[in-house]
Amino acid sequence: ASTITRAILETCAIFRCAPVERTGSHRLKRFVLRAARLIPSTFDDGLTIQQREEADFALEAGEVYAIDVVVAAGEGKTKESQYRSTIFQRDVHQSYQLKMKASRAAFNEIGERFSVFPFSIRSLRSTLSRLGVPELVNRGLLTPYATLRTPRPTEPVAHFKATILLTSQGPLRITLPQSMPFVHSKYTVVEGTTAAAALAPQNEVRAVKEPKGLPDIAGEVVFGRKPVDVEVTMDLS
Repeated sequence: ASTITRAILETCAIFRCAPVERTGSHRLKRFVLRAARLIPSTFDDGLTIQQREEADFALEAGEVYAIDVVVAAGEGKTKESQYRSTIFQRDVHQSYQLKMKASRAAFNEIGERFSVFPFSIRSLRSTLSRLGVPELVNRGLLTPYATLRTPRPTEPVAHFKATILLTSQGPLRITLPQSMPFVHSKYTVVEGTTAAAALAPQNEVRAVKEPKGLPDIAGEVVFGRKPVDVEVTMDLS
């Protein structure tokens, strides 16, 4: 796991950016989107070398990981924004005998419609269910997705995420790659680094084949312009 963290740090240093604090990759399990094994994007300066080695672990075949990398042009510092959380997720490891009718209604609707997956509070069908969300959060039944921001509003932030399945034949990416036709840099990965070793041909990550029939909207995306709705059609028959 520390090799992944080191590769992220080296890549950010090469391209003059920094990993955003409080972010990292994590293991996925059935019904659990964030399992116990976490891969931080940065090393904790408060830990000794021995503590880092004790916290390190080896990734094993049969495991699935969400590689989640968030980088910023500044120092990567974050703070809570003024906006309240609107995305929540059920914590299946917590239980509580709810007292309020609104809380029970919210809990039942969340279990029936969203199971363990994240959802927006706006997706709840009734006002009664929305009123019950605060108690679910206070009792630990729901985990809010915190809204973070960088100290400077003009500081660019980039986010990359992929789901990787570890097989006996090597890693397999099961999510489609992000299309980035406008990304260019005057910097390149330095030979002899952990990042360069990860990009070596023998370490190439296999990927699932892209399904046919997906719309090609790359030509409609222009970096720096205000996003607009693009109408596309797909034949799913």
